[in-house]
Amino acid sequence: MLTAERRGIEAGRKIGMEEGENRINQLILELSKLGRTEDIVKAAADKKYQRKLLEEFGLQ
Repeated sequence: MLTAERRGIEAGRKIGMEEGENRINQLILELSKLGRTEDIVKAAADKKYQRKLLEEFGLQ
């Protein structure tokens, strides 16, 4: 049973990572379309700012 639980946890982590990557990629695309390249760099360095941008674009 412990093995099944671990597999479930790993599957959940994988799904969470993929969803997070998709949100960040979408944010980069949206910022790029708007010519906000400085925001892309700032968001990569500042997680708080990144969260603010994700909220701004409805990608939370």
